[in-house]
Amino acid sequence: MRGKKRWVQVAIVLVIVAGTWWYSNPIRLSQRAQLEGVTVRVPFGWVVQNIPSQKQSVPVLGLRRAYVPWTRSWASVGISYSGLGRPNTMESSRRAQVWTAAEYSDKTHYSNQRTFDVTSGKYPSLCAGGTMHGNGKTSGAQFLTCYIVGTPLMAIFRSSKDVDGDAERILNSLN
Repeated sequence: MRGKKRWVQVAIVLVIVAGTWWYSNPIRLSQRAQLEGVTVRVPFGWVVQNIPSQKQSVPVLGLRRAYVPWTRSWASVGISYSGLGRPNTMESSRRAQVWTAAEYSDKTHYSNQRTFDVTSGKYPSLCAGGTMHGNGKTSGAQFLTCYIVGTPLMAIFRSSKDVDGDAERILNSLN
């Protein structure tokens, strides 16, 4: 009888922990978010964050991978205005990609600088990224900046591991 009581207590604790985790990571099976007329399909396992703008009333859509205990992998993305003031053209996005690639080629702060294009999906995107040096939480973090052609938006991806797959999945879902 005593062993059964112990299992009931363990089950209750697990339900409370799972409920708390689910409450802090409100994952939905089919979730969409919208920014400036562009719909983003939120992948399963990701959570939409409200990111208040600091100085201006510039809307930002934040996504983060849900926290899973005992894993060290984190990932987030912020989608906001690219700063060009109008929809990105292929030419303006290419210039921005080259400028961003030059930022990521600074050997004192970054390594593994790369550029690539994501052409599948409704909106092509031009991306540049690198791996950050340094100590602390962002040491070895992957950074990727993508300019979304046909929209006034850009996306900045950050992760403790390779971020390219998540970036392609999210950028391909734009509609």
